Amino acid sequence: MDNLKPHSRTCSLPALFLFTFAFAVFLVKPASAELPVVLQNLQNTPATLFDIGIKQLRRQALNGAARLSFKSGPSPTTRVWMSKDSGTIEILYLYSVESDAIIAPTAQFCARIRAAALKEVFQIGSTAYDIELSDEARIARRLGSYFSSEPVRGSKEAIAIGQRLSELTYLEVRIADNKSNESVTCRGPVNKILVE
Repeated sequence: MDNLKPHSRTCSLPALFLFTFAFAVFLVKPASAELPVVLQNLQNTPATLFDIGIKQLRRQALNGAARLSFKSGPSPTTRVWMSKDSGTIEILYLYSVESDAIIAPTAQFCARIRAAALKEVFQIGSTAYDIELSDEARIARRLGSYFSSEPVRGSKEAIAIGQRLSELTYLEVRIADNKSNESVTCRGPVNKILVE
């Protein structure tokens, strides 16, 4: 037992230096420029489900506008906003046409364009459902998914939100004839494909 020495608590100088260096490296933050205030504010402002849903509607309206343009003439312009006066979400497609280039705008023509716009904005036909759904029910489900948190597949909450929002969301098509200075407008809730 005499030949057992107590454990030495001394450490070598190189090991101490290495430990101190490693500790200092982890504590020191790299010098970086201060972020501009606008970026700091954006990083600290959370997005709401409403913000995300409106952005999704805007994106879909713009994507649809490119596919809904007439052969002759520019693509329609779009606008998506919430009307605080009426408490509705509004989607607007504005067409500016020359009556020589296409059929003169009529209410029936406007209604057909509006139905096509609804199918584009809400991507009708691009999702396979387990059950048979009308186009209006598909629109409500898609609208609910735009304004819901993930995951939304089959979510009863997303479906309920979509059904309610489909009554409060309107799609309007306005076709202005540049030659005759006449215009045709058709507007209705998104839960009704055909409007009178």
